[in-house]
Amino acid sequence: YSNLGELHDLLLRACPPDRKGKRSIMILAAKLDVSYQNVYKWIEAGRIPPKRAKDIVKVSKGAVDLDEVLKFIL
Repeated sequence: YSNLGELHDLLLRACPPDRKGKRSIMILAAKLDVSYQNVYKWIEAGRIPPKRAKDIVKVSKGAVDLDEVLKFIL
């Protein structure tokens, strides 16, 4: 996938890198225990389900904060 916008960028930053330093929506989805298809649906809609906001921040280990995520909920 090419760059799909601001939410895509945010989610890639939130994704912890794998052993090779790669970040991807598939890796993030696995960390969040959701399908990568669901994450791409969020990106297409430009919105994150409210119940996922804290999970994304937690998985990011400080790479993104709650304020950054909240703008895609409200």
